Amino acid sequence: MNRIKVAALGIILMLGTIVACENQTQRQEMDNISINEVSFSDVDYENFLATIDDYIGGEIEFTGKVFYVNEEDEKKSIHVLTNIEGADNPMMVVGENLDANVEHGDYVSVTGTINGTETVRAQNGESGEIPVVKGDSVNKIDYIEAVSPTEHSVVVNQGIEQFGLLISVEKVEYSDDETRVFVHAENSSEDDVFVRQFSSEFIQNGNTYESVSLERETGYAHLTPTIRPGEETNGVIVFPPVDKGVPEASFIIEGALNDLNTELEPFEFLIRN
Repeated sequence: MNRIKVAALGIILMLGTIVACENQTQRQEMDNISINEVSFSDVDYENFLATIDDYIGGEIEFTGKVFYVNEEDEKKSIHVLTNIEGADNPMMVVGENLDANVEHGDYVSVTGTINGTETVRAQNGESGEIPVVKGDSVNKIDYIEAVSPTEHSVVVNQGIEQFGLLISVEKVEYSDDETRVFVHAENSSEDDVFVRQFSSEFIQNGNTYESVSLERETGYAHLTPTIRPGEETNGVIVFPPVDKGVPEASFIIEGALNDLNTELEPFEFLIRN
């Protein structure tokens, strides 16, 4: 998986006076505004920080995860990690337009103006400079928008029932680094039933992909493995990235009854892109 891509480091610099052209920066007139997408690695971030005076006054848009909210005094600010996976590459966002509901751990989309840098002190006592952005807008977004944006989505809405266990696939989302299957299950029987989420498979072009257990915190719902009578559950099952342009794929998930003498067929769903 491309962790750099998952980290949502894409930053769009809309600079009226600055245009990024590969490895050099050129001055341009205000009537020749260029929009450039820059993926910040750690090295790029350090270079941006070191040359930030060249960018002051330019507009910037980025996504990240809030790790600190400062509401003391008159200087309200939030600190945002633009490298979500690596938990680094921070930006300080200041201004009056900050969402009052933004909290530690929220994912946000920020649009603003580059102001320079400010010295901050880390918990270990060390000090360092971080970029400062005057926030024109700060909007809360979800994990998917911040880290793994959906490139293509297919509404499925198929359900299969066996002996009171109904499993439905609501939709499939394709992103650059993962494939997400949204599943609903409910039990209308009079006994416990079981859903085997982690043995599910996604099949495409003769290739079988097994579900993956993500180490990172996603906020995705997980299917309850044991469903009591009358209960239901929802979850997102994640697979490696696949080709979203392939016309058809299959998703297979297994279920079981408390009655070991009754074996269920695998629940197989056809996905038409």
